[in-house]
Amino acid sequence: MKTIVINNQKGGVGKTTLAVHLAWHLAETGGRVLLIDADAQGNATDTMKRHRGDVTAAELFRPGRAPVAGGADGITLAASDSSLTDVDRGDAVGIQQFRDNLRTGSAAFDVCIIDTPPSLGLRSVAALVAASHVLSPIYLEDYSVKGVKGMLQTVIGVQKRYPVGHEVSWAPAIELQHEVAAPAGASRPAFARGRQIRFSGPHRRA
Repeated sequence: MKTIVINNQKGGVGKTTLAVHLAWHLAETGGRVLLIDADAQGNATDTMKRHRGDVTAAELFRPGRAPVAGGADGITLAASDSSLTDVDRGDAVGIQQFRDNLRTGSAAFDVCIIDTPPSLGLRSVAALVAASHVLSPIYLEDYSVKGVKGMLQTVIGVQKRYPVGHEVSWAPAIELQHEVAAPAGASRPAFARGRQIRFSGPHRRA
């Protein structure tokens, strides 16, 4: 199972938009998708609630709570809830439990997409440790571009502290605020329409 983490420590850059569009795209092409909403704001959960599975995002940080396929149209959502805020106050054991639960449930899915909060707490660290790919949405502006180096250093630092035994692909995803995408299908919420995200390349290895 590929694990794609959408991460940037700056808020409002389109992490959730990217996560839900990517989940839809992969499901529409026949993939079995696990979408984890690790952000306590729960925007991905609000958007994708009809795909909700039996295991919440917070439960993935507890022993023996592996995700199981059970959502709609090829997408299973591990939903956000208020208990996610307690996860960052826990200890590092939760990082290993999160990784173990994803490994246990990996046979049921082709890809896992994790929407992370705009901070480097335990939830984001656990996601980066579990990642095979990291996408960082940015705007084309000075401060955001300068932050790319720091984001890459964060990914490398986390991987060094918690060795994963495989290479991790990293790439910025550039949001073009002034370009309008063609209308999405009727099954997609209105908030996700009219925003186009372009992936830069090639991927870099962390």
